Amino acid sequence: MGHRTLFLGYAVMFSELILAPVTPSNSARGAGIIYPIIRNLPPLYQSQPNDSSSRSIGSYIMWMGIVADCVTSAIFLTAMAPNLLLIGLMKSASHATLSWGDWFLGMLPLSILLVLLVPWLAYVLYPPVLKSGDQVPRWAETELQAMGPLCSREKRMLGLMVGALVLWIFGGDYIDAAMVGYSVVALMLLLRIISWDDIVSNKAAWNVFFWLASLITLATGLNNTGFISWFGKLLAGSLSGYSPTMVMVALIVVFYLLRYFFRQRHGVYLRPRTDDDCRCAGDAGNPAAGVLPDGWRGNWSGEHSYTIRHRTQSDLLR
Repeated sequence: MGHRTLFLGYAVMFSELILAPVTPSNSARGAGIIYPIIRNLPPLYQSQPNDSSSRSIGSYIMWMGIVADCVTSAIFLTAMAPNLLLIGLMKSASHATLSWGDWFLGMLPLSILLVLLVPWLAYVLYPPVLKSGDQVPRWAETELQAMGPLCSREKRMLGLMVGALVLWIFGGDYIDAAMVGYSVVALMLLLRIISWDDIVSNKAAWNVFFWLASLITLATGLNNTGFISWFGKLLAGSLSGYSPTMVMVALIVVFYLLRYFFRQRHGVYLRPRTDDDCRCAGDAGNPAAGVLPDGWRGNWSGEHSYTIRHRTQSDLLR
């Protein structure tokens, strides 16, 4: 697969796809796992950042790392922390909920198209100069030989990941998804896969833990003070009388303007917006219809926002 640049793009996409169900953080997955691997590929072809050689292969590989992270974040309920937040918002707004399987099936049709087409589209629209080469397969073979077989700690970690995924998919009626995550972390400590110092020193995880909750609280405050309702009525009055197509286009434009001003889209944007969407969809008898589009808009916008000023945490690390 590594002999052709296009296939490398698909390799990045499928690597994200495999990791996404058991990595509830796109920052950890994209910037902590995928990026340290793919950043080693361009130098094998003398493709360096910030000069003309970057278009040889490096720009395409890095772009695929960003896009794949956004696409896979929307496919699985447990691929990103704010996806679980959306479920909680839907439950509070409409007293309904979605299981892991319901989310996956709802996202599946569009997800299949994006997973299969995005690497090819990026290859066509942002083409690399170098189309093929043998350096990556040789490098991968050398690295695998140096790593050797899986050790006992890695096997235990793999077992915990599979167990967490099974519980997230089939155990929704018996155990909360967040409790599964806490249990896996506790078992990782007991089985000495990680140490307490590893947890304490993980600044990125603690930042998400505290700041995401703070941003959600601030967004809730905007909603409780009536600002969101006022803004919605103002927008509705401005769009009254236009065709449904024009209204849809205008809402998309407003969405991306909001996405521009608020880098942390999940707390500031999704909280009040999802409440409204869930209530409207709930009145129509299908509250899930209000959550799944929000999940796609929120995650897929990360790729588009990379072309403007504010970006997601994993994008900024690149």
